[in-house]
Amino acid sequence: MQQSLKKAISILTAAALVFVLAACGGSSGSGGSSGNGGGSSPSASQGGQGGGSSGGEKIVLRLGHWLTEEAPQGKQYNDFARIVNEKSNGRIEVQVFPNGQLGNQRDLIEGVIAGTVDMTKADDAYLTTYIPAYGIFSLPFMFDGYEHLGKVLDSEITQELDKQLEEKTGLVSLGWSFGGFRYFTLKKAIAEPNLQGMKIRVPESEVYIETIKLLNGNPVPMPWGEVYTGLETGVVEGMESAPSDIYLQKFFEVTGHLLATNHIQASATTVISKKKWDSLSAEDQQLILEAMREAIEIERQETAQANEDAVKAMTDAGAQVHEVSDKQAFIDTVKPLWDKVAKDTNGQEIIDKIQSMK
Repeated sequence: MQQSLKKAISILTAAALVFVLAACGGSSGSGGSSGNGGGSSPSASQGGQGGGSSGGEKIVLRLGHWLTEEAPQGKQYNDFARIVNEKSNGRIEVQVFPNGQLGNQRDLIEGVIAGTVDMTKADDAYLTTYIPAYGIFSLPFMFDGYEHLGKVLDSEITQELDKQLEEKTGLVSLGWSFGGFRYFTLKKAIAEPNLQGMKIRVPESEVYIETIKLLNGNPVPMPWGEVYTGLETGVVEGMESAPSDIYLQKFFEVTGHLLATNHIQASATTVISKKKWDSLSAEDQQLILEAMREAIEIERQETAQANEDAVKAMTDAGAQVHEVSDKQAFIDTVKPLWDKVAKDTNGQEIIDKIQSMK
């Protein structure tokens, strides 16, 4: 009886060992493929090792932003979600939360870093919090037009800054969109570079703050979601943004005047945390980069027309649009900021490269 029992135990032990060894051998060839997720963004292509699986499991990415869905960059994210869905046959779902549903820009970027949000829009002005040299992109009158801007955003200049951002924060840049050249919208008209002490809402950015100061205005940093109320209650007397945003947010209804300065071009990238990015396979990284690039191309093509249409719509609604008769006077007034930012960021070489690309 004891011999039979011992024999049975030996057989069971051997079978279990064979099963374990087989399982270990099988697992050595499984799992996601590794490699860089290529694409238009150097930061993304260098950062991800593509350790995740591109198998049949469902992937859901939560993307928050604070714009309306009708804004060019708001449309971009809906296009991105659609293209990702099409390319993945529904396996990857991008859930878009517009209008600040998940918070303002600070909340969202910090949320991506913390892992509570997967992706968000990040303006160049805000990213100066982490990489001050991004402020060069916000310098007034830095870019001659959209063609010049596109060359810079797709250049090694931007790729290097994106690489620094990833190394410092773990935010991976997926590609840059335009946004649009900015107008002032004010409660009273001005014809020269003098804001006459008016309180002007600005983003949380030193470049914007200093620009308003040089134009003899009183800058008031304020979250985007508070701007309309701020204008309505007199906390601020004006603000500046792309015409499409001024129109869609109805700021012009409170202010009544537009000043066509085209002074700053507020570009933005889309960021995802490196941890989330590395959880995706190389194939899925590539798919996402391609989808983002396609969505960005649509945004870039539509931005200029959207802003022109917005100016016409605001004029038709009764807003007064004032052209700048002496643009050089505005340029000369704010030009000292170029020297300050170049010194503060050690960025003169970047400025020279940007100007050489006109």
